[in-house]
Amino acid sequence: MLAGDSTPSTEGQRLPRTLPPTSLVFSRHPPRQRLARTMPTTHEGPTRHRRASRDRRARSALRSSLPPAASDIVVQNLREDEVLSYPLVLLEGIVTGLTTEQEGDLFLETRVDQQSSSTLWPVVTRSGRFKAFVLLSAPGKVTVTLQIAGVCERVFRLAYAPPIATPFVVKFHYLKTLDDPGDDTPDATAAQKVRFNALVLQMAVAEMMHSARLPRRTFALEFAADGLPEVTQLPSQPRSVQAQELFEVMQHEIETPGPDAPCGMEFKHLVVLDRARSKSGTRNSDVALGLFGSNEMHTWPAHLGELSACCLNNEEVAQAATRAKPTTFGAKFTADLGELLQVLGRTFEISIPKSGLSRLLCIYETKPRNVLNRLRSTYGTKSRLKLETFHQTTDNGWLKLNHDAIREVKTRGGAPWHDKAAQLLSDCAWIWSPDSVRMLEPVGLGQDDGDQAAFEITPDYPTSDRGEDLGAIELTVEQHLDELITYTRTELSEMERDGTLRTEGDSQWFVLGEDEYLARVDVRAGCWVHGLQLHTNFRSSRWFGGTRGELRTLQAPDGWRVCSFYGTEGDSYVGRLGVRCVPLSPPSSSSPPLPKQIPQAAKSAKFFEAVGKAFEHGPKTRFLAMPDTIGAVVVRCGIYVESPFRVLTPAEVTAGAGDPETYRPNDNVFELLPGEQFVKIEVSSGHWLDAVRFTTTLRVSPWYGGGNGVNATVLECPAGTHICGFHGTHGKNYVGALGVVYCADGG
Repeated sequence: MLAGDSTPSTEGQRLPRTLPPTSLVFSRHPPRQRLARTMPTTHEGPTRHRRASRDRRARSALRSSLPPAASDIVVQNLREDEVLSYPLVLLEGIVTGLTTEQEGDLFLETRVDQQSSSTLWPVVTRSGRFKAFVLLSAPGKVTVTLQIAGVCERVFRLAYAPPIATPFVVKFHYLKTLDDPGDDTPDATAAQKVRFNALVLQMAVAEMMHSARLPRRTFALEFAADGLPEVTQLPSQPRSVQAQELFEVMQHEIETPGPDAPCGMEFKHLVVLDRARSKSGTRNSDVALGLFGSNEMHTWPAHLGELSACCLNNEEVAQAATRAKPTTFGAKFTADLGELLQVLGRTFEISIPKSGLSRLLCIYETKPRNVLNRLRSTYGTKSRLKLETFHQTTDNGWLKLNHDAIREVKTRGGAPWHDKAAQLLSDCAWIWSPDSVRMLEPVGLGQDDGDQAAFEITPDYPTSDRGEDLGAIELTVEQHLDELITYTRTELSEMERDGTLRTEGDSQWFVLGEDEYLARVDVRAGCWVHGLQLHTNFRSSRWFGGTRGELRTLQAPDGWRVCSFYGTEGDSYVGRLGVRCVPLSPPSSSSPPLPKQIPQAAKSAKFFEAVGKAFEHGPKTRFLAMPDTIGAVVVRCGIYVESPFRVLTPAEVTAGAGDPETYRPNDNVFELLPGEQFVKIEVSSGHWLDAVRFTTTLRVSPWYGGGNGVNATVLECPAGTHICGFHGTHGKNYVGALGVVYCADGG
């Protein structure tokens, strides 16, 4: 049935238009004899086969008789309003309703928002398939206009949300190697090619992760103000320089010590060497560095409008005498990207299998299918033909295609990476995801205190081991924050066992409970950090340090927790302080639920005799502290435990937490969590208390005090009881003796 016929017919009879398509018989050929009538009725296979053939022909005839359907542009690889973390986006889909009588080449025009420029991408006329790319210049919601002139148009919405405050960033650098070291003119075109192809590489990783049935995730780049990656041009080097020497030179050039060093950031550095003879390698030391050299960077695109031409270019690259096989511009471009990706993987300390990379390296349809090539162009080059794939090009992506030299790439092929390799890469800290570590910008200027040096505070990013979570924070403070050290839960347990968990003088400890986590840090800072306060999901600490400077709040997002600190320190103080945050993990199943706090019953109390001789000269005062509910103990200590020893109610703890004047710098506040109770104290004493340590139903405190008395005493409550008060003797300077009052649980 020809496209112009109005209705199909069967054996010269006109069929009503109301008949279903399966009742129509295609009448272009003479009727065939119905063999099924002479066959036994028990063999229905041939009959069903012929009936299905007639049905297909009938449906085809009916479609050809209907008016042409309106053309539409369908994007198949992305959802409307999908949020992406990278700016160079692949749009892959199909244009429906195209007719085979369409003359000439079809191009899909893409335009982002109201930009004046647009880019053209070839559309396969026979199938309607297309692959187009758009560059999103700024974060937020964007509108992409897709149009085929005179055929159809549609709007497709996307959202660009770059990685939020990630500490793990990939930086690209460009270096020109020279035969004549005196010619050190910057090559802006080559640097621009590095900038654009860094985006291509970032996008390709995301798309190939998606092909491996994983979310579209990729690495984070350092961006400049124009929305393209920041690429640093390094001083040129002689072409004859050896790789080892080049690593040393590049590492020295890339390091940026002092106040200009990014605070709390970690980088992987990729250096692209222009006019280099196959120099590539990696070094993971203080500066993670990857080198990649290409002698044919002229085959790389510099912007979107050159991408299709660079992929399809089958002009042969001039070969050295030692090369056995010729290669084309397009093959060299995709091969360079594949090798650059492999160098990047080695800086991540992840090896991408060769079998997966083979799909990245070939532009020819007759060889193993190259995924990078299929991501860039719908067409592949027919390798057996020496014809040019296109004759003319323009800056906006238009090409005069030669269809004798190209053919449609039907599919991307299989997954570009093995599942195991793709999963390893997905789990790598350098591949950003919405659940990746986030950095909150540091507080403090880091000035007027000598040279600032970045300090590393563990854990730097989370693991599945809960023992590596933040367990305690040690601070050295007076009127400024002199030092801040953190400990994991595993380290804290080891210090509890060997007795090295100890505080004295200006040292302060904040110990977290089993399912307690840090949610917020309030900081006052100016040229350096003056003071801070810690807030968890259960309580707030005392104010540590001074109160000068601007008050800033470092608040973890909802559903997240503070996992570590980062910053800089000068000669005397912490100059800048920031935090890293991670999503909350499920509570520990081994932890019992916190009991409801019950007021004490004084009538059932029993006493452990106070420990300590109270031999200090001067007046002495007996004390007994037995509130209805214990909220915290305050231990003032230097070398010894100093007077007074204080017991606070929960209301007093809350009232004093936000007031910097409530405590002295050497007042150590050990606050109880809801339902937590004291069950044991350990005392080191001689003439007075040298040190004391508390054990609760949930945790163990540091040793408060630096002395090692001649007497070591343990006061531990019997099973079913808890400490409900403290008694002892205050001397003029020191706590002379300390004992406990205990009572039955719940009564």
